[in-house]
Amino acid sequence: QGDVAKLKEFATKANITFADDDDLCANADIQKEVLRTMEVAHKNGKLGANEKLVAVHIISGTGSASTLTASSPWTPENGGLTASNKLQRKPICTALKTILDPLIRKGIR
Repeated sequence: QGDVAKLKEFATKANITFADDDDLCANADIQKEVLRTMEVAHKNGKLGANEKLVAVHIISGTGSASTLTASSPWTPENGGLTASNKLQRKPICTALKTILDPLIRKGIR
């Protein structure tokens, strides 16, 4: 889930227009910038090649908090997190299948 406030800050500086938070998160320039900053963190963290991100999809978190959807925040109430705030991978993978499948294909070399 993206930090929408920081994304808006970048969009303002880069003169990127958007209709709403979902539109902002879907913007190709925003996604490129997020990926670029992740690549810098990868390099600075001296991570291995298998830990490098090759694509991102930013989720706005503006969807339903009670039903897990592609734009929902991950919460214990909608099954995205456990009661102790650990990721529930299977429900997330099911809800985000249409988003994750293309990202996985980009990562396979």
